[in-house]
Amino acid sequence: MNIWVRREISFQVGIVSAFLTWLIFGGHANPISIGPSLNFIFAILSFLLIPGMFLSLLASTNVHLISVWMGIIGNFIVYFCVANIVLSKWAKHHGP
Repeated sequence: MNIWVRREISFQVGIVSAFLTWLIFGGHANPISIGPSLNFIFAILSFLLIPGMFLSLLASTNVHLISVWMGIIGNFIVYFCVANIVLSKWAKHHGP
């Protein structure tokens, strides 16, 4: 796998995680309401987005001052790196 393709896919994974962080944890004027059928899916997604919110908590040192935008940037960086590592390992294992 070409390094630019790997980075493009990693970038897309980071963007999706950043958008989901913004959608689920806030940072927008009109919060969304979800039905009971999507509640379980949102709970799973919220669990996957905790690394960025934890980084935001470490940066602010106060739970009441957590910036959602720091969480968005944190999740982008975390999942960009995770996707890049997974794709590089996959490319080494499967060859050219």
